[in-house]
Amino acid sequence: MNTKQLTLARILLGLALAVVLCVSMATPAFAAESGFSEGEEGDDATAAITKIFHMADGTVTPAETFTFTFTMKEVNGVTTNLAGKMPPVSSKQVSYTAADTLAAVDGMISMPREAEDIFAGVDWPHAGVYIYTVKETEGSNAKIAYSKAEYDIHVYVANGENGGLYVAGISAYRIKNDEGTAETPAKVDPTPGEDSEYPYSQIIFNNTYVNTSGGGDPADPDNHALDINKTVTGTYGDKTKYFEFTLTMDKASTLDENVKYEAYVMAENEDGDLKNVTSTKNYNPLKNNATYGLYIEVTTGDPIVIYLQHGQKLVFTNLHYGTSYIVTESADANYKASVTVVADGNALTPLVNADFGQPRSTAPNDTPAFKHVVGENENSASFTNLYKQIIPTGISVDNLPYILMIAVALGALAGYVIVKNRRDRKSER
Repeated sequence: MNTKQLTLARILLGLALAVVLCVSMATPAFAAESGFSEGEEGDDATAAITKIFHMADGTVTPAETFTFTFTMKEVNGVTTNLAGKMPPVSSKQVSYTAADTLAAVDGMISMPREAEDIFAGVDWPHAGVYIYTVKETEGSNAKIAYSKAEYDIHVYVANGENGGLYVAGISAYRIKNDEGTAETPAKVDPTPGEDSEYPYSQIIFNNTYVNTSGGGDPADPDNHALDINKTVTGTYGDKTKYFEFTLTMDKASTLDENVKYEAYVMAENEDGDLKNVTSTKNYNPLKNNATYGLYIEVTTGDPIVIYLQHGQKLVFTNLHYGTSYIVTESADANYKASVTVVADGNALTPLVNADFGQPRSTAPNDTPAFKHVVGENENSASFTNLYKQIIPTGISVDNLPYILMIAVALGALAGYVIVKNRRDRKSER
């Protein structure tokens, strides 16, 4: 064998050894892959299912239990007559109650919860690769968009040195998304959060809860989701005057598109009951509800200008919780405006203008970007306009302190003149 042939033989031998090494490492290598739950004899690999429950800010978490079921799909390449070849895996559940709360981020509450160690207690009959499909059972709550996602979970059961079996690894692949659309299998990490680089298992089912105030007769205060109230005070305040308001509402974070709401202008009659008084003096054009009468159509994302007089209130009965709003009353030179806001049952500090003739909004410092969120408890914005106090002579009481100062100064001057005059007379005698 010449030198060239010897060199070629060494190269081929090296490649052969590399292939042998790779093959020998193939079995343990999968455990180091990203998105794989690794186990060892005496310490099985574990996997979890994650439920993320989404709802808009201001929403009370509904009591709900989500159930996940497992279907046998394949064992060691066999896909038929699996009942006697694969062990069943019991369904798993994740539950929520009204006591479960979490701070909203960008108007959305997203609460994750894991069903841990989903293969605990399974009696594996022999070593091999077992594949199960897991999906969520659709519930009956019409306000919840249930996940239609599906995942294939691969369980690698190995022979132990002592003759027993153990779960050497678990991998998972998403085969349908939350809308139920089939997709190219995407590998995800099934490892529970505490053992993973992720905060929770990536076998994720997303559910969205969209709740509304329910609607109903605007004459019934119990149906009110949001009230915008108008009051005029002061001896000479004009209670027939219509004041201008600009209202902007933003849709709840759980909605994909802007929505339209019905707003009724209500006022109390002689018996103290609310009646619909909506007219073109409040807004034009109006729409008509066959049951409850005329109303103003308000679309989220579109500012609207309306007019209210003393004793009137703009009432919404059917809002999505999580809807946010800002109301600004235009300036009037003769009135000082203040507003008290109740947000989700919490009365906030009244916002008062420093002087007459200034606008007043429901936002601190009239910040346009600040909007209050409509929650499941009371929500209202009550505007009060104080008219300038005047006296019959036409002198405004608001100028009275300055007039008194001038009067005092004039009185002091008169007194000084009188005293000086008397002294001059005495000196002449």
